[in-house]
Amino acid sequence: MIVSGVLSQDEAIRGIDFNTIALLTGMMVLVAIARRCGMFEYLAVWVGQKKGRAQPLGDAGDAVAGDRGSCRPFSTMSRPCC
Repeated sequence: MIVSGVLSQDEAIRGIDFNTIALLTGMMVLVAIARRCGMFEYLAVWVGQKKGRAQPLGDAGDAVAGDRGSCRPFSTMSRPCC
């Protein structure tokens, strides 16, 4: 928009809501941490077990998880997951 001359640089900067940018950035950080720790997998298995249709992934979950290594989702609260 700036290159085409529709908006000046000052108008474009005034149109940015930096509170929204900060909120989205914070959410992306939290989701990245939760993903690495396996929280989403844990919740999926937990919900499935409540419905009576899912079984824990066990060792197969580590192969799917990739970069988490030997971290089991919330298996022990005494050691950090990430």
